[in-house]
Amino acid sequence: MEGIHELFQRWHAGDQERYAVATLLAVKGHSYRKPGALMLFGSDGPAAGVLSPGCLEADLAEHARAVIESGHAATVTYDLDETEDPVWGEPAFCGGSVTVLLEPLEGELKEALLQLRYWIDQGKEVVFNRILDHRGRVQAYRLIEEGGTSKRFGRVVRSYWTWSARYGPKPRILLFGGGPERLPVAELAVQSGFQAVLADWRERSGGPEQEAADISRVLAPVTELIDAVKPGPRDRVLLLSHHYQHDRSLLEQLVALPVRYIGILGSRMRVSRLLENLAAPEDPRIHGPVGLAIGAEGPMQIAVSIVAELIADAASEARSGTAGGIRDGRQTRRSVGDRQMLRSCPVKDVK
Repeated sequence: MEGIHELFQRWHAGDQERYAVATLLAVKGHSYRKPGALMLFGSDGPAAGVLSPGCLEADLAEHARAVIESGHAATVTYDLDETEDPVWGEPAFCGGSVTVLLEPLEGELKEALLQLRYWIDQGKEVVFNRILDHRGRVQAYRLIEEGGTSKRFGRVVRSYWTWSARYGPKPRILLFGGGPERLPVAELAVQSGFQAVLADWRERSGGPEQEAADISRVLAPVTELIDAVKPGPRDRVLLLSHHYQHDRSLLEQLVALPVRYIGILGSRMRVSRLLENLAAPEDPRIHGPVGLAIGAEGPMQIAVSIVAELIADAASEARSGTAGGIRDGRQTRRSVGDRQMLRSCPVKDVK
């Protein structure tokens, strides 16, 4: 979820400006973002994040100002199925509807977001629950980090619904070695919501690799690189060295680790030789040659093909986890079920 990281970059505990947080609660049909996506609004308009390709933000900003001034939350539903666009005054033809919750960033929500930020900074995945009453009003927030620790902010008089979304640190891409492709891959990956770690055994000159945000650098002998970067179960690894012996040495260690993804740059013949007597052919973590088959040539096009495959893998991982949705404690109610429940909220339908 890029929105949570953009929100945290813009807002901090000592910030004196008043804000409203917009959360995409429910989606029916097509939507630019998925449930759980966040956006931050200040008194003068959008401050961080995005929920649409530009057709909702201006109208949401007006509602956000009202929420900031009143101190009361509100929900807004936009029906974009062959109806007039609320901003541009033309049919949108997006074929869906979205419901957005706007809340003043204060009190229990502020405390809950600070706790969320603390756990994410520790590298933990967190389930963020909103506990709602029968009218769809938020009573409290409950956060559960992956280790099982939970914290609640607010008082629950009577719980009817729990809306849940999962947030966590940006996924990490580990780039070992590398020729001209590695920096385009790292920069494009960062722009797409990943962290990038450039791991190499060769000293390189300074420059943008060291200065770019969310790109870090590790320098160590090739035999010590794996221990230096400490690959984890959510990490994606890319072997970009063009050095057969070093790639083979790194692969021997990586296939024994519980990493999520191993991408190998090179021809099918080179990949086959690297994996000979090393990994099972059906190992789903192995992607070689790495990247989508789009006929790429040259560093930038190859970077596009690789990062596109990484995005697809991240989307697959998100679908297998807990996406935004409304829960009654036993089952998730989505799509039409979400809309039916939200009709009992204080909603303005935009058509």
